[in-house]
Formats: sequence, structure tokens, C-alpha cells
Amino acid sequence: MPNGVDVLSIMALRLSARPQPALLATALALCMGVAFFMLEGVPQQVVYHLLSAGSAGAVLIGVRLHRPEASAPWMVMAAGLLVMTLADVAGDLVRSGTGVPDALPPVLYVVAWGLLAFAVRALALHRAPEGDRDAVLDAAAIVLAVALVLWRALLEPAVRDPGEAALTSAAVALFPLAQIALLALYLRLLFAGGARLVSVWVLALGGGVCGLAGSTAYTVLVATDAYAPGAWNNALWMAAYAAPGIAALLPDMKQLTEPAPPGSDLSMSRWTLLAAALVTTTATTSLTATRMSTTEVVVAALPVPLVVLWRLRRVLLAKQEAVAYAEQTSRRHQLLARLGALAASSDITALRAEACTALAEELGAEVRLVPAADGSVAPGVLASPVPTAPDLWRSLEADAGSSRRWTDGERSLLESVANVLTAVEARDASQRHVRWAADHDALTGLANRRQLMEVLEGISDDQPTTLLLLDLDEFKEVNDRHGHEAGDAVLVAAAERLRQVCRDSDMVARLAGDEFVVLCPEELSAGDQVALTSRIREALARRVPIEGGDVAVSASIGIATSHPGEPLTELVRTADARMYEDKRMRATHPSPRRPAAASRN
Repeated sequence: MPNGVDVLSIMALRLSARPQPALLATALALCMGVAFFMLEGVPQQVVYHLLSAGSAGAVLIGVRLHRPEASAPWMVMAAGLLVMTLADVAGDLVRSGTGVPDALPPVLYVVAWGLLAFAVRALALHRAPEGDRDAVLDAAAIVLAVALVLWRALLEPAVRDPGEAALTSAAVALFPLAQIALLALYLRLLFAGGARLVSVWVLALGGGVCGLAGSTAYTVLVATDAYAPGAWNNALWMAAYAAPGIAALLPDMKQLTEPAPPGSDLSMSRWTLLAAALVTTTATTSLTATRMSTTEVVVAALPVPLVVLWRLRRVLLAKQEAVAYAEQTSRRHQLLARLGALAASSDITALRAEACTALAEELGAEVRLVPAADGSVAPGVLASPVPTAPDLWRSLEADAGSSRRWTDGERSLLESVANVLTAVEARDASQRHVRWAADHDALTGLANRRQLMEVLEGISDDQPTTLLLLDLDEFKEVNDRHGHEAGDAVLVAAAERLRQVCRDSDMVARLAGDEFVVLCPEELSAGDQVALTSRIREALARRVPIEGGDVAVSASIGIATSHPGEPLTELVRTADARMYEDKRMRATHPSPRRPAAASRN
């Protein structure tokens, strides 16, 4: 049975994969919100501060529960919430006349907003490590549109109110400005690969939208002398405080510190926000144009249309690139299909020529095949990744001697073509090997009986031909005394020595066992026959090294010469009869020779 620690670990793992902690935190925040509006005075303030401080604690719990890859941004966010709580407490103390300096709350708010901004920016950098300019521009455009509307519809009338309730404190003006900056960062996080995550939407809607709405309402209420402790805008602020804690308790919060998977940024919701920002900016500018200066138009109204136009341009370019890439991919697939079809019906020479021509047209560069028989590849040469034999053409080089850099698509195409050529080379090599094996002896590499008979059948009966048939006399003794490996060594040595003493025009074949044939495509004179047999006997008489010593063999030789009109297939029979006659004579009148085997010791 698992021990207590294992049980706790299993429970924590299961709990971390479910949204129950976030649901419980949401329910608790709603209860605290209801309690806030039911209470008054100090209890009301305590509930408010407990919510913001509890959200910081929820962030820490979420980090411990889900263990994200990087916990620093979440820790900074928790610190920002705690500093924000201290700023709220300091504000309450200032209003109660306890002697706390009036400048302390604004300073603490600035520090808190700075920490929150740093945390959200760090999360965005984790989601898009290489940066995301489009996400920044889109967020900036939407926030500028929101800021323009808020300023024209709510803040500007309140600020320009000539009454005593007009804004007199810089701290009050900081609230909407800071929340607009935070909203921009939340939107950037949303656009930088965060739209798939529930935790990002909680941060953007709660910490961004609700925070800005609450700060804007607070500014207007103070400016119009309508603000009182416990006002309705506190509900929006409480939602903004609770959002980071709830987001940190969601299972997908750990993905906020991981790179976002590749995906398209052309989502309908994103373009809807940009379109709404453009329409809102245009309408607001048109309605309030008489009250806007040139500077206000340039700073507030002009950037949004420029960003939207830039994004549309990027979309068009991306579509053009996609179309071009699709056409290029289709063209290259057709090229490979054409080469594949040729591979089944053309020889390798024609296939190489077609490959070079097709690649030159596709890449706009001269392409040539480079042999790499020794397995090495020169610098700048693209090697096929599947070299199947050392003598295959397996590499391609374009613009020889240049410093051209291959794109991934070009490298893929070259490697595919190289693989096609490699496969065809391997197929042809296999076919050549099969044909060679059908006509040659596997042990000695000499022509076999089949090839010998085909050659004899192809020679005209009127062409004079001489055939020598040899039989190794002591071969059976070598096999019996020293084993088949020694016998194979004798056969290989005999084949090599026959090649050496015969002419290039002569055909040397292994008929069967220890019988060899030398076919001369002409009639040899008696003197030439004697000279050839002498060379053969002398070559075969040399001792053959084997394991543990060496052996010596001799040969019985029969010679036959064709006559006009005589079938050449009879040559083998005639030579065979004369070879046995020579063997009997050598057995009756043996010549002095060395023993068949001798020790090296």
C-alpha cells in the first residue's frame, strides 16, 4: 500500500489537473464581494483588504500546486498584489487622519502597478521568446481606441469641470492611466499565444477590463464629488484583485511560462477587435473633431488606422507567400513524380541528365552530379542522407565554388532527388549483381558453366576455337586432409593464376568442382598449346598457403580445337576425354613432384 506521502502526492496531482480550486476561489471571492456591500466601516475595509491579500496567497498556492516551468513571474505578480493591498491600507489610514503621509499611497500604487506590469510582460515573453511584434501592435491599437473613448466620453468632461470637484490629486489621475497600460500588457499576452488558455482570459477580462473600468469609474466619481467609501466601483476593483489568484489556480496556468505552439494569428475574434477599434476611433474622432487639436489627432486617432493598415498588409503578404509556397511545393512534387516515373522506365544515365535539367530549372542554378565513391563529401556539397553503396552517385552540388546558402525547401528538394537517384542506383546495382551471380561462380568470380555454354552457342561454327579443360589432381586429398576451407583457398588461387597466365581475350571459367575451362577465340598452334599448358602447369604448381602450412596441386589438361562445321558444344566433350587421357598417362608415368602438403614448422 502507498504511504501517506504517496497518497498526498497523488491527491495533489489529481487536484492540479482539475479546475476545482479555481471554482472554489471564485465562489469565495463572490461571497466576499457580497459581504463587502453588506458591511460598513472597518469590517468593510477588512473584507476588501483580505480579498486582495488572499488573491496574492492564491497565486502562491497555484504555483505550489501546478509547479510551472518558471515561477518568477507569478511570484512578482503576488508581490504586486501585496503591495497594492498595502497601498489600499495606507489610503484608508490617510483618510482616517492617522498621520500617514499623503504621498505614501501613490508611491505604493506606482510600485504595485510596476510589479504587475513586469509580471505580465514576463509571461508574454515566455509565451513568445522571440518576440511578437504583431501582438504588441494589435494590443496598442485596441488600447488606444479604448483610451480615446474613455477620455472623450468620461474623463475629459470630468477633468474640465470648473467646479471644486475637479481632479486635484495626481494619484487619482494615475488610476486609469496605469490600468490602460496593464490592459495593453494583458492583451499582448492574450495575442502572444494565450488565446487558447482560460487563465489568460481571466487575467485579461478581470485584471485588465474590470481594473480599467473600476479605475475610470473612480476617477469620474471623484471628479464629480460623488465618490464615497464602499461605492459600486469597488466591485470592479475586487474582480480585478481576484482575477490573478483565480488564474493561478487554473490547471493551464503552467503553460503561461512555456513557448506557445505555432498557430495562425488571423483569428476572427482578433480581427473583430481590431475592426471595432478602427470604427470606434473613427467615430470618436469625427464626433469630437472640433474639440481635438492636431497633436491629439496624431497621438490618439492616427495610430489605430495605421496599425490596422499595417496588419492588413501583413495578411496580404502572408497570403501571397502561402500561395507561392503552395505553387512551389506542387511544382516540386510534380518534379519528383516525373523522376519517379522515369526511374521505372529509363536507365540511370538518362535519369541523371533529367534530374540535373529539372533541378537547374527549379533552382535557377547549374546543378551537377558529384561522385563520392570514397564516402567523403566535399565542403558545400549536399549529400544524400541514405548512401547505400560506396560507388553510388549520392550527392548534388549547385553553383560549384559559390557561397550560396540553401533554404530548407531547397535542401529538402535536393535530398529527395538524391534519394531517388540513390534508390535507382541501388536497384540497378542489385540487378547487375543478380545478372552477375547468374553467369559467374560465387567462389572464384569466374564465368560459370551457364555463361560458357552461352558463349559457345554464340560463336559461329566456322570460327576456329581452342578449348582447354583442367582438373586439379590432388584437390580431393587437400579437402580430405585439411578441410573445405583449404580446398576453397586452392580453388581461389587456381582461378587467380589462370587469369594471370591467360590473355585478356581468353575466357576462363569454372565448369564444376575442381574443373576449369580456358576458351581461346582462335585456333592455337601446337607450339602455342604447349606453351600455354606449360605456363598453366607452372602457375598451378606453386604452393598455396593455408592455415597451418601450405599445399601443392597439379593439373590434368585436355585440349580440343574446333573444325569448320563441327558444333562447338562438342568441344567440351572432346577436351574432357583428352583431359582424362592425360590424367591416366600422368598416373602411369608420374613425374617427380613435391609432397601434396608440407608443414611450415
